[in-house]
Amino acid sequence: MLVGWYPKWRAERQRIRGLGEVPILINYLTMSMKVTPNLERATAFAAENVEGPLGMSLKDALRYTYLRAYAGVEEALTGFAERWGKWCGELKRSIYLLRSSVSEKTEVARLQTLDRALELSLRGACDRMRDFAAGLHLPTLLIYSMGVLLPLVLVAILPVLSIININIDVPQVFAIYCVALPLGVYMLNRWTLAKRPATFPPPEVPIEGRIQA
Repeated sequence: MLVGWYPKWRAERQRIRGLGEVPILINYLTMSMKVTPNLERATAFAAENVEGPLGMSLKDALRYTYLRAYAGVEEALTGFAERWGKWCGELKRSIYLLRSSVSEKTEVARLQTLDRALELSLRGACDRMRDFAAGLHLPTLLIYSMGVLLPLVLVAILPVLSIININIDVPQVFAIYCVALPLGVYMLNRWTLAKRPATFPPPEVPIEGRIQA
C-alpha cells in the first residue's frame, strides 16, 4: 500500500511546487517581453531563470522546439499551457495573454496586456491560498482532537477499564501515548501540509563578504 501511495504523493508535491512557480514564471516572461516583444527570447529567459518542476517543464518544451518537435515557440507554449492548465487555469490564460500581446497594434495596449497577464497569475496564487485556508477547519479539528482531547479521554477511561476486568499494562500504555498518538498526529500534519499551495520562495540575499564591488 505504501509503495503505491508514495509515487502519487511525490507527484502531487511536485505539481504543487510547480504551481507555486507560476507567478515567478509569468513575471520573467513579462519582464522580457516589456523590453523586447519577442516570444522566443522571453521563453528562453524564463526557462533559464525559473527552477523547479515548472521551469524544467518549460525547458523541455523549449528543447523540443529546437528539435523541431514543435512548429515554433508559440506551439510549444500552447502545449505547455494546456498541460499545466489542467491544474492552473490562470497560467493558461496568462500565457494566452502574453501571446496576444505580440499582436497588439500600440505600445500602450501591449503593456496593458502584459500587466493583465501578470496580475492574473498573482490573483490565482492568492485565490489558491485563500481556498486552502478556508478548508483548514476540519483538519485542524482532527489534529487537536487526536493530540489533545484523545489523550485526556484515555486518561479518564483507563481506570474505568480496570473495573470491568480489562487490564492494560505499561507497555501498552507506552505504545498508545508514545507511539500511536504522536504518529497519528504527525501523519495528519503531513497530510494537511501536503495540500498547502506553494508560496513564493524567499529571495537569495548574498552574504556581505561575497558581495563584489
